[in-house]
Amino acid sequence: MTTTDRAAPPPQTRVPAANPQRFGLVHVDFATQKRTPKASANWYSDLIRSARRSQIATDRAGARRRDGNARREGRLHGPQLGR
Repeated sequence: MTTTDRAAPPPQTRVPAANPQRFGLVHVDFATQKRTPKASANWYSDLIRSARRSQIATDRAGARRRDGNARREGRLHGPQLGR
């Protein structure tokens, strides 16, 4: 077998040096595998919670508007009228 018949060796990949800065929402202590939420996890949780509240409020206001219009136009009958 000649050198041209052999498959080329895989390219050498360089392993990056350990980066002291860690990214993510949770800190992992690799020695104990304990996971602790970072401050950014709490911030992100608050952001999602406030977005949900505003979306729920918007949905409720829209539903009230639609129901009010339907009542005025006589499209709602029976139990939908809130009797």
